[in-house]
Amino acid sequence: MIIVLTAVIPVCLGIELAERYLSEQNYEQAVAEYENVLEIDPTNVDVYLGLAEIYEKTGDTDKAVEILEQGVEKTNADRLPTCTKCYF
Repeated sequence: MIIVLTAVIPVCLGIELAERYLSEQNYEQAVAEYENVLEIDPTNVDVYLGLAEIYEKTGDTDKAVEILEQGVEKTNADRLPTCTKCYF
């Protein structure tokens, strides 16, 4: 249980910080925070969605699709392919 909690706290804090940067349109910092979270939890669907949102907002749709494809590969999440169609 301790191992789980030590991973959960940084993940939650990292996502919260990334979302704050995203709301401030500080995309570079948001990407850095999301990437830090992926190092801890590469199966976090919300991180892939957040990264895709950033890339879509900055006009890099190819990178957005790429990150969603990576997310599908790492998570097998059903909602990621749907989002690819929604975003693009």
